[in-house]
Parts: sequence; C-alpha cells; structure tokens
Amino acid sequence: MFTHSFALLISLLAIIISSKKAPLNKTFGYYRAEVLAAFINGLTIILSIAWIIYEAVERFLNPNIIDIKTAMIVAIIGLIINIITGFILMKGDKNNVNLKSAFIHMLSDALSSVAIIIGYVIIYYTSWYFIDIILAVIVSIVIAKWAIDILRSSINTLMETSPLDITEVKEFIERNKNIIEIHDVHIWEITQDMYNMTAHVKIDKNHLDNYEELLHHLNHDLKEKYKIVHTTFQFEW
Repeated sequence: MFTHSFALLISLLAIIISSKKAPLNKTFGYYRAEVLAAFINGLTIILSIAWIIYEAVERFLNPNIIDIKTAMIVAIIGLIINIITGFILMKGDKNNVNLKSAFIHMLSDALSSVAIIIGYVIIYYTSWYFIDIILAVIVSIVIAKWAIDILRSSINTLMETSPLDITEVKEFIERNKNIIEIHDVHIWEITQDMYNMTAHVKIDKNHLDNYEELLHHLNHDLKEKYKIVHTTFQFEW
C-alpha cells in the first residue's frame, strides 16, 4: 500500500511541476516531469512484484503465522480503496503516461488483493498453502507486463526516440511538388502528444519566393496529421 501511495504522490507532484512556468534556461518547460514520474512509478511496480513473491514464499514457509480472517479483511479493504482510486484516475487523460503509471499501480494492487482473497479462501478450505505462490507468480507476470510497457514508453521519451515513423513523415513531406528532398530529420517527444521536429528541406529554387507559404502549409499539415507542434526547418536549394 505504501508504494502505491508513493506513486500517487509522485504523479501529483509531476502534474504540479509540469504546469509551472519555466525559466528561460528550461527551453522545453517542465513537461518531462510527468515522463520522469512514470519512469519512477514503473520501477516501483517492479519492486512491488519482488515484494509480492517474497511475501508469498514467506507465507508458504511459515503457514502458521497466517491469520486468514484478518488478512481477508485487510485485503478486501485494500481492494475497495484501490477500486475507488482507480475509477478516479480513469477520468483523467488515458494517453497520459504519468496518469497511466499511477493507474497501473492501483490496478496491480487491486489484482494482488483479489489474488490474496482467492488464495486465502482456497487455503482455508483445503490447506493448500502452495496456491499462494502460484497466484503470486501469475499476478507478478501480469503486473510485470504492465510495468515493462510503462518503462519502455517513458525511457523512449527520455532517450528522445522518435515517436513517429520517420520514413513515413519524410514521404508525406516529399509529396509536396515544391519539395525535392528532406534529410537530417530529427523527431522527438517532449511529453504525451507533444512532438518536435527539425530537418533540412531542399526546395525547388524556382519557388523561393513562396517559401513562407510553403513553410506555413508544412507546419499546418504536420500538426494536423502527426501532432508535431514545433518545427525548425533549414531550407536548401
């Protein structure tokens, strides 16, 4: 429960920081705070997986220490809290990697509570203590997949991996009859759905007088089709 409270706090702080007005030296603002929060939350999810497996093994090796009724009550209370929190988070932007990481924290905790309840019911009636480890492994595999997706997404953004197919973007731009070639293309994501792009654009020298109009249409089309909100083009001929 502590790690999930920590995840909510990290996500909330990231939202507050990202909305702050940035000084001149923070040329891209504080938007990456949310991406960094998602990365931290992804790591804590991995840590929670290790804790789930550790607790399952501990309960298997020391079955007498289990107070099933008390544990069931705690698990049910935890499940209710996480369901309520999850519904609140679902109202946010589903594409926001920060909110998604917090939601996955709640979802993983809820899934763990469900597994604990099922496990304790089986143990209560059958004394099959090994079922706890089996359920823990199943839950851990599911949660690990979610965590890896969050980590992959946040790492790609932090490493400035292009979120778009560069070949596709180049082909789209080169459909313009006034553009001969585009090269040295760089596309990166500042935060969710906020893409930047720089490139060298070789244009027909016979249309130099219209380059401002060309630039306007290029920026408009890239924003509409690919959500590229800021571009820097060096024109060549």
